[in-house]
Amino acid sequence: MRDPGNLPQLLARDLAGVTWLAPDEIRARARRRTVRKVAAAPVVLLMVMTSLWLLAGPGRDRGLVGDPVGDGGAPLGPSAAAVPGWFGPEDLAQPDDVGAGYTLENEHAFAPGEYPAWTFSLEHCDAYPPLNVTAFRSYTWMRINIVALKGDDTGTTDVHTELTRYPVPIADQVMTDVRRVVQTCGDFGYASGEASTEERPARTRHTYTIESQDFAGDDSLLIRQVTESRDARTGELLPGDESLLVTILTVVRVEDRVEVLQTYLNDADRMRKIATKAARRL
Repeated sequence: MRDPGNLPQLLARDLAGVTWLAPDEIRARARRRTVRKVAAAPVVLLMVMTSLWLLAGPGRDRGLVGDPVGDGGAPLGPSAAAVPGWFGPEDLAQPDDVGAGYTLENEHAFAPGEYPAWTFSLEHCDAYPPLNVTAFRSYTWMRINIVALKGDDTGTTDVHTELTRYPVPIADQVMTDVRRVVQTCGDFGYASGEASTEERPARTRHTYTIESQDFAGDDSLLIRQVTESRDARTGELLPGDESLLVTILTVVRVEDRVEVLQTYLNDADRMRKIATKAARRL
């Protein structure tokens, strides 16, 4: 499909009326619909396609990895040297860091200001807005990928990776902000949530706990997030294996880059080892 010359204007017009979900609500939905099934979430798909077209034209990262031209010799995007803070997809966690049978999926890059969410933007926590966390927005380049196990359609063993480059002082501030958010919003809840229905109103509770620090890179954290969905009337956990969800996150800083890795497999030692290997790539 040809790229219309006025694509940026068309996208700007179409996106003007879009209302983005809160980041923690997006993540809650992602636990049930992994990013590999992104076609089920049209808004997220549109965000991804916008970044791909505006950054590189047809094809993943084309025109950004030392190849300034694409099919037919037409330029597809800026050269890597022209993008401040640019780094390649090989710097993110790779299948070799996770284990046998894994492959890469959902590889995308984002220019400054394009990515609308942050892993630790917890808008449902009343104490989050007063923290005035803004450093994460100042990234100069960002990439995401999923290291996925072939044949595992549940996504439980996948490792979701987000690598971001900042000016050095800001990278350190981002780590400080992660600690501030986890300490301030370590336990919060709210009415409704993904599991809530009119017939059975639910209440969602999130807890965040720092379980380990300084195990990789210049600075690192291992965080356990537990999400509970309870019947708002009885307080009992809702039926089904998705009423109690555990997410293991690691955050690693090496100089000016911060990498966030997360998985829904409840194995902290596994993630600590994966994050340690991933940090060596930075």
